[in-house]
Amino acid sequence: MDMSVSVAPEKQAAAAGEAKSDQIVRSPNSSGLDEWLAKVDAMGELKRITAEVDPDLEAATITYLVGSQKSPALLFENIKGHPGHRALYNMIGCNLSRFCLMIGEEPMDHPLKAVQALQKKMGRTMKPKEVSAETAICNQNIVTGDKIDIRQFPAQRMWPLDGGLYLGTGDAVVTQCPETGRINVGTYRMMIKGPREIGVYTSPGKDATLDREKWWKLGKPMPIAAAYGIDPLLFLVAATSFPKTESEYEYYGGINGAPIELFKSDVTGLPLPLGGNAIRRSLGPELTAKVTGALRDSIQYALDHRDEALAYAMQFARDVDPQLADKFVGMYVNERTLDYGADGREAVRRLLQTDARAAGGDAIRHEAREIIARVRARVESELAAGG
Repeated sequence: MDMSVSVAPEKQAAAAGEAKSDQIVRSPNSSGLDEWLAKVDAMGELKRITAEVDPDLEAATITYLVGSQKSPALLFENIKGHPGHRALYNMIGCNLSRFCLMIGEEPMDHPLKAVQALQKKMGRTMKPKEVSAETAICNQNIVTGDKIDIRQFPAQRMWPLDGGLYLGTGDAVVTQCPETGRINVGTYRMMIKGPREIGVYTSPGKDATLDREKWWKLGKPMPIAAAYGIDPLLFLVAATSFPKTESEYEYYGGINGAPIELFKSDVTGLPLPLGGNAIRRSLGPELTAKVTGALRDSIQYALDHRDEALAYAMQFARDVDPQLADKFVGMYVNERTLDYGADGREAVRRLLQTDARAAGGDAIRHEAREIIARVRARVESELAAGG
């Protein structure tokens, strides 16, 4: 078995048509893992198991038996003692096509080609993009204090001699170096010790271990955060060793071709991941225009049929109050989503006009000036066309 992650309860990923990653329709409330699951389902490589399965050894045993050869990802939908929850096992396993999907590549006929493609992508990095915490899906349900009971999640015992149930397997654990501020994202075993306590094991020499020792040397506890049910690509970079002075978040952006979006935690102060929507540039202008048109039509239909659209979105709302969901959706899906209007265009023009002054004039490097010029030309062209 290579990994397992908890999946949001009652999430039913719809996938139809050809098994191409760019043709999956994504709910505005879905995560990176939800989108990946829909694509895997469309590829015919997701096995849904509806029979009751015990997370104590049984699920891991099933995965071990099928995981030694090419096999589907296993989605256990009826977990003993955890009604409404699902868990994903054998996420990648020995499957080349799912690995290619994880790194944003079309299926390849040989593992070496996939490794070479990943190696090339790992040669570049991209800084993360910080966004408002209000946009994070994980912040739709917040539990604090005595109401916390981590045992509600279907943690598993994978081997007979394991000391307990492990929640952290396919996870992303975030720490920070107190000296340099470098953010590390790693994958570490995490065992449940009580309703509000999890033990974290970090091997000697690992970045999180080094961070912890530095915090303790200062006489302070180390801020730490863990993300479960994550985008498989985030798991890949978290489980990979990179230079200790660099952040895995930046390598995620390099592989993905777009920066990972993060919000700042109000508990730990650490930057944490959330999902996002994007169109691949490699689709070309004609297909991009078709996708954009389809998205516009979909948004217009949702605006014209708000109650119907909200009822559909509530399938993915993770028990959020309908009034809160309506308010949340309205913040991001409204008339300005279709057309940001004359004042919106003017705001963009003013932003582009003040870029040099805001950045300190001569302090902007030549390369940055060229990028700004290209962006200005593209946006002004779209504005002139009424886009």
